[in-house]
Amino acid sequence: MYEPVRVDINSKGKFRARRVNYIQTNFIQTLAYPLKFRTKGPFQYFQVRETWRITDFLLNPMVLMMVVPLLLIMVLPKLMNAADPETQREMHQMQMPKYDMPELSEMMTSFFTGGNKRPQTKTETRDLRQRRQKP
Repeated sequence: MYEPVRVDINSKGKFRARRVNYIQTNFIQTLAYPLKFRTKGPFQYFQVRETWRITDFLLNPMVLMMVVPLLLIMVLPKLMNAADPETQREMHQMQMPKYDMPELSEMMTSFFTGGNKRPQTKTETRDLRQRRQKP
């Protein structure tokens, strides 16, 4: 590889040689004649094959999509065990289902049937029997 040189020849036959500067195109650095070219290094006729690195594998999007959730699944429960008991109780209560919420199927049935009375559940039927037996 040689350093790039530009030779300008005008209409009158004058010529000048200068180094090519792609960054500062207005900056002119003339060279003396005869031009002496020095090699920067041996010319590479072939491209060097890329080497395999472990980071190429680890930063692959498919691997990241599998490893990051797995790490979260493994690490987050251990972090929650280290928390104080009050926080554990709050998390447990948040995970408990709420039984006082109306059931979605009953709401949809009453909405589409015109607001008819919903069928009684087993607990309501048992409560009514107990009330009747008390008097």
